[in-house]
Amino acid sequence: MSDHFQPNSQKKEQNPASHRSNAIGIAITLLAAVLGLAWLWSVYWIFTLQDSANDISVRERIDMARNVGLLLLGLVGLPLAIWRSWTASLQTREAIAQGKRVERQLIYTARQIAVTEESNLAKLFQDGVAALVDSDPVKVSAGIATLSIVARTAAEPFGNEARVLLLQYVRKFGEQGHGGQNVQRAITALNSAYTVRSDNVMDQLNFEEDADEGARYDDYEAPWELVFGAEHCSYSGGVFYGRSFEGELHGFIFRGTTFMQCAIDNLDHLDVHNCFFNQCRIKAGTLKEADRSSFYRCDFSAAVLQLGDEITDLGEKGNYYRPGKTPKLMKGGMPVELSDFLVERSPGTPLLP
Repeated sequence: MSDHFQPNSQKKEQNPASHRSNAIGIAITLLAAVLGLAWLWSVYWIFTLQDSANDISVRERIDMARNVGLLLLGLVGLPLAIWRSWTASLQTREAIAQGKRVERQLIYTARQIAVTEESNLAKLFQDGVAALVDSDPVKVSAGIATLSIVARTAAEPFGNEARVLLLQYVRKFGEQGHGGQNVQRAITALNSAYTVRSDNVMDQLNFEEDADEGARYDDYEAPWELVFGAEHCSYSGGVFYGRSFEGELHGFIFRGTTFMQCAIDNLDHLDVHNCFFNQCRIKAGTLKEADRSSFYRCDFSAAVLQLGDEITDLGEKGNYYRPGKTPKLMKGGMPVELSDFLVERSPGTPLLP
């Protein structure tokens, strides 16, 4: 017999034990019928029996008929009980065997589904790769969408390979800016996959603003997006516009980067140097001269800040807090006079919501 379960080739098995059980049941039924006839004949014989010496009373004849009936019932009941017990045992064994057949069927079905899913994912992965390297931007967009599905739904090997390909695409076409539509789509796909499996599949990503463009246009700033999936990711120059930075960003480095109208949960969670924070909402962190970062018209309402010794008046650059939302400023572990560093201003024309 083959070791592989093949449900399509199964035939209905004939159970000899079941046939024996049915035959015994018929035999017991015939025996009961014969004994029933014998009991009827016995009753007739008992009530027609004549005793030469003394007539047997009716009561005695009834007792005799009852005793004969009980004897005959015993002759039927014992085999019947044995037969019923045996039948129950057969049914139990058959139920167990049926359960095992169902279990084998489920295992086989699960294996078939897994094979089908893997085949489908392989096909999606191949189609996504083919579209990603196409020269037509529309096909590239379709390839990114396809690889995004694979990256979110599959683990090894296709899911991680899809993420690696998307990271390589972003590194190649977004190294000097993330303004391209397909680059943004790829970043969205990567970040979406990262929420499902928060592991890194690449060691290093480096993004650096195009120096030639910066020299040609005074107001040029490469737009950036956070890209998840690499152990280390560095940004040089460029700008994050209207983004929210929450939680600790491990492995991210920002050098000479502008943060425009961003929400900063905690400056201490950002590895920044020589960065420019313009019209940002900052909730907490340490401001120190060593970072060489500057703040312009930032909202420090209800913030908890630790100031470095070199930090002086922040208010002269338009940094403020809103009425009723007084920040807590500390310097050297001691509270400082708020008016020396920040100004209170009404949010009549708020820069940030």
